[in-house]
Amino acid sequence: MKQLRKLLGSRVVPFCTSAAEALPPAAAASPSHAKALGFLGAIPFIGLSSPVVDQFPVISSLTGIPESDFAKLQVSYGATILSFLGGVHWGLAMTTLTPLKFTAERYIWSVCPCLAAFPTMILPVQQAAAIQAALIGLVYMTDRSWAKRGGLPLWYMKTLRGPLSLVAGTSLVLTAISTTGGTGASGEE
Repeated sequence: MKQLRKLLGSRVVPFCTSAAEALPPAAAASPSHAKALGFLGAIPFIGLSSPVVDQFPVISSLTGIPESDFAKLQVSYGATILSFLGGVHWGLAMTTLTPLKFTAERYIWSVCPCLAAFPTMILPVQQAAAIQAALIGLVYMTDRSWAKRGGLPLWYMKTLRGPLSLVAGTSLVLTAISTTGGTGASGEE
């Protein structure tokens, strides 16, 4: 916490008109490690999408995983990422960067993506992927709202959330479109 205060200094004014105003120039840029980890996290969305798996059947033979299970893995990963996106808000609610009047709102929102994504795990893959793609979009729009109020750094929205939401959502939509029938995470038809 001391390092965060040192980095941000006394100029921190959470929920100001512009998030950029609240951060010193050094903190306004996207940290390279966050960017690298974020984009590495997009690999499972792309690599597990049905069109990619269909184009590279060797993946299934090399891993021993049936092709039909890759879409289930993608949906499982999607639910995990949606939970993570909510967790960002839980973490920020615990800091002094969130004004007390927004703390309850932030805690409540932080569990919504997980609670919405979790039930998709038992749905057929087509439905689960489509719902998760919509959830990725909804969570992105909500995060944009938080960013406009100064509740999220602009670099997070511009260099991570925007592009990564596009990749995740598109990958899930492609799986939803190209998967015929499918089974839920439980493996039942």
